[in-house]
Amino acid sequence: GAAAMEDSTIDFGDFFKGPLPGKFLKLLGFLALSRLGVYIPLGGVNQAAFAGNLDQNSLLGTLDSFSGGGIGRLGICSLGIVPFINAQIVFQLLTQLYPKLQELQKKEGEAGRKKILQYTRYASVGFAIAQAIGQVLFLRPYVNDFSTEWVLTSVTLLTLGSVFTTFLGETISELKLGNGTSLLIFTSIISYLPASFGRTVAEGFQAGNYVGLLTIILSFFFLVLGIVYVQEAERKIPLNYASRYGSRTGGPQRSAYLPFKVNSSGVMPIIFSTSSLALPATLARFTGLDFLKKAAIALTPGGKLNISSLFNFFYSQENQDAIKHLLFTIISFC
Repeated sequence: GAAAMEDSTIDFGDFFKGPLPGKFLKLLGFLALSRLGVYIPLGGVNQAAFAGNLDQNSLLGTLDSFSGGGIGRLGICSLGIVPFINAQIVFQLLTQLYPKLQELQKKEGEAGRKKILQYTRYASVGFAIAQAIGQVLFLRPYVNDFSTEWVLTSVTLLTLGSVFTTFLGETISELKLGNGTSLLIFTSIISYLPASFGRTVAEGFQAGNYVGLLTIILSFFFLVLGIVYVQEAERKIPLNYASRYGSRTGGPQRSAYLPFKVNSSGVMPIIFSTSSLALPATLARFTGLDFLKKAAIALTPGGKLNISSLFNFFYSQENQDAIKHLLFTIISFC
C-alpha cells in the first residue's frame, strides 16, 4: 500500500526535467523579440505631430492596437503579422476559386499544404511592400526631409520588419505551444492594453465622471466574459453506432458525440474586415480622390457603411458555395 502511494505522488522535479520549460522560455524570448522592432523607430519623422493625428483617426487607432502601438511609435515592425494574415485570407478565398489549389490542399496532404504555405509567404512579402509604400506616403506631411532615398530605406525596413515578424510567428508555431500568428496578435493587443486602460482611467478621474468610469470597467468585464462564452461554446451532436447497444438500457448508448463550435470562424472575420476596410483609405492616400476619402470615412468604426459583421459570411462553411458562385459572377462581368 505504501509503495502504491509513493507511485501515485506527483514529482514536480520531473516537470523541469522535461522539454516543456525550455520551450516555454523560448516562447517568451521570441515574443519579447517580436516587440523589440516596435521600439526601433523610422528616422526623420515628427512623431509628436503624427501621434496627435493618430488619436483622431479611429481606423488607424484600431490598426495600431493590432500592431501593439507600432504604428503610433513608427517602429520598423509596425506592419507586424498583418501582411501574412492578408495573404492567408487571399489564399483561403482563392482555394474556393481554383480547383488546382483545392486539390493541392486536400489531395496532396502535407506536401501540398507546404506548397500553399510557400506561396502565402511570397504573397505576404508583396502585401508588406504595398502596405509599406502606403504607410510611407501617409507619413509624408510629418517627414522632415521627404526624399527618394528616405522612401526606399523606409519601405525596405518596414518590409523586412514584417518578414522578420512572420518568421518569428512560424518559429513559435514549431514549438507546438500554440499558433504563432495568434500569439503574436495577442501579445500586441495585450501590450497596447495597459496604456489605453491607464489613459481612460486618467481621463475619467480628471473629468470627475466616476460613474461613467465604473460603467466602462464593468462593460469591459462583461464584454470579455461574453466573448469567451461564445468562443468556447459548442453544440454536442450525438453519434449513434449500430453496434453500440447497451444490455441494460436496451437502446443505443449516446456517450460519443461530435463537438461543433458555435463560433467556428473565431477572430479571423474581425482581422479580415479591419484589413479590407482599410483599403479605401490606402487608395485615397495614393490617389487623393475625394470619393475615396468619403468612402474611407464612411467605412470607419461608427461610419454609415461599416459592415464588418458581414465578413462572417466568408468564414461560414455553409456559405462557401455561395462565395464561389459570387466570385465567378464578378469575374465573368469583369
